[in-house]
Amino acid sequence: MNNAEFNPNTNNGTQQSQPIVPQLKLGFVPPAIPPAEIQSTIQTRLVALPSLGMRSAGVSSRVNDQGLVVLSGVVPTEEDRLLMETLIRMEPGVRDVQNNLTITGTR
Repeated sequence: MNNAEFNPNTNNGTQQSQPIVPQLKLGFVPPAIPPAEIQSTIQTRLVALPSLGMRSAGVSSRVNDQGLVVLSGVVPTEEDRLLMETLIRMEPGVRDVQNNLTITGTR
């Protein structure tokens, strides 16, 4: 017997499987959302969420015509900084987020 039969690192002539990565394509073009509407929705949601409350009071955002949202201001923790970015990324019409939030280190 040769050593290749017992070596778990060889594939013994079989091909290794490649992961299947599906690509999704919309059958329509979603309507463009005006930057002012995105801006208003973002500010309303950040203030209205009970879990964020006052922690989002120091956050402001700007939205350009391409759907880029620029966050600025101060938040208490790194977790809050990442949470704000994640919530905004999920808003319809947002294409990208530039997170310029700084951390105060106090809660």
